[in-house]
Amino acid sequence: MRELAQELARIPGVVAVAPGGSRALGTERPDSDWDFAIYYRGSLDPTHVTALGYGGEVFAQGEWAYPMNGGAWLRIDGVDVDLIYRDLADVERWTSAAARGDWELYRVPGYLAGFATYGLAGELALGEVLAGVLPKPAFTDALRGNAPKRWRWEARFALDHAEVHATRDDDAATLGSAPSP
Repeated sequence: MRELAQELARIPGVVAVAPGGSRALGTERPDSDWDFAIYYRGSLDPTHVTALGYGGEVFAQGEWAYPMNGGAWLRIDGVDVDLIYRDLADVERWTSAAARGDWELYRVPGYLAGFATYGLAGELALGEVLAGVLPKPAFTDALRGNAPKRWRWEARFALDHAEVHATRDDDAATLGSAPSP
């Protein structure tokens, strides 16, 4: 996969490539896919990803839930590989916000509790870089002070909201039908 990272790094605009997901955390199973964050500046033309010649689906910037910003689901030598585009200017903006103790929470499919924007700074701080160079921010006192208050508020809000709907018996049967996937 290091060879793939080098190949991805040659795409115009790409600054760095880093592993992500379970393999980066060391929690993978034998059937786990590979995840790669592709950090770029300016724009990333998905035709360059398609031109690599791997099977799968390639998406443009903005076609996935923010802050994912697009990516690809590829099949390479019988292995599933996910690419996640990371606009480095956006990552740097959220990293600066995290240093001040500011962050936002985005509802993103696949993230049960949402995706906190300081996660982008965490990826930089803890992640291995396979190609290119990325900054390594620190966990700041400002974020350490502000994040727990917001976490508690988010948790309280979600639980209160769930309780209201539970007492009204809001489920698929009372709403008519379940939403389609």
